[in-house]
Amino acid sequence: LAAVDPRIGGVALFGRRGTCKTVMARGVHALLPAHRVVLGSTSNADPENERAWEAGLAARLRMEIAPIQTHVRRPTFVTLPLATTEDAVVGTIDVENSARLGSPVYDPGLLARAHRGVLYLDELNLLDEAVAACALAAVDAGVNKVEREGVSTSHACDALCIATWNPDEGELRPTVVDRFALCVSADEPPVDPTENRRSHASRGVAGRLARRRRGRA
Repeated sequence: LAAVDPRIGGVALFGRRGTCKTVMARGVHALLPAHRVVLGSTSNADPENERAWEAGLAARLRMEIAPIQTHVRRPTFVTLPLATTEDAVVGTIDVENSARLGSPVYDPGLLARAHRGVLYLDELNLLDEAVAACALAAVDAGVNKVEREGVSTSHACDALCIATWNPDEGELRPTVVDRFALCVSADEPPVDPTENRRSHASRGVAGRLARRRRGRA
């Protein structure tokens, strides 16, 4: 479903270690068709949809005499590393070029690369909550708005968001899970991500009942 309609709202895969969650995520990516992008775009701009181009791209291309050049490429597969920062995700100031040009220059982040492709959040329950929330909010809105000192810009962020997590390594807040249209178990047989919590509670209740029986005996 996600490959047929990438705008479905994202897919969350949960399962224990060794259940090929990343393989399945890359399998969905492999089903996505190649598309045409504007050459020189930092966010894989669609030549047929100028309204969704990143800020400044249209003005820059109008200054060139040659017609707009495009090329066909596979959709990107962008992974959010566990140690990534919010600046790396949304973009930040390019210090070197800003110093050279004498004015702030925007350096696009991972969300720009993920536009029209796949944004992969591996081990979502271990990602920094603020970083994960920032990325998910941009994908939900379909646009990444960046406000930094001296820089105010935006670009489209129409990405298929795929997230994975292992319930054995920590729970995930229900509010985060609710951001995804599909939540699928990679285990066989399928398990509920709250299984560990319920099984611990069940063992606790069983233990208390057993102690009560022994006390009565």
